[in-house]
Amino acid sequence: MPFILDALEPLRSKGYLTTFENGTLKQSAITVIGTGNTPLGSVLSLKPRDYFFDAPLTELGTNPTNATWSPSIAPIASTDYEVAVGWDGINDITNAQRQTMENLVSTAHSLGIRARFWDTPGWPVFARNKVWQQLLQSGADWLNADDLESASNF
Repeated sequence: MPFILDALEPLRSKGYLTTFENGTLKQSAITVIGTGNTPLGSVLSLKPRDYFFDAPLTELGTNPTNATWSPSIAPIASTDYEVAVGWDGINDITNAQRQTMENLVSTAHSLGIRARFWDTPGWPVFARNKVWQQLLQSGADWLNADDLESASNF
């Protein structure tokens, strides 16, 4: 992580990074979010914090230790779409799948955190588009896409 923090110095020195300091979240042009195996402890120890965490979307409302999740730690929460929802966009979505999407997004939003689903179906295109449409209708804040041109025209 020190390498990443060092690499951010030019953006930091110009004031481009969102920061959290003394209880105040100051939005800026760039919000840096560590995903994957980012160590939460390293993020929490930053003073001021200009590097944030990607919270586990499926655990926001179920694990009491996650009661501290907030936008000052994790402006976004994400999950593997296939594991959390599983709808392929080819068959009809079930009420349970729709409700899962809506509940995950609603829980994140109740904490002031944006919701993102990754590893959404990419093919066939009609199925991908149906999944994207349902995610947007459910209130998801981010479309995870490898085909940026299609996403920008969606």
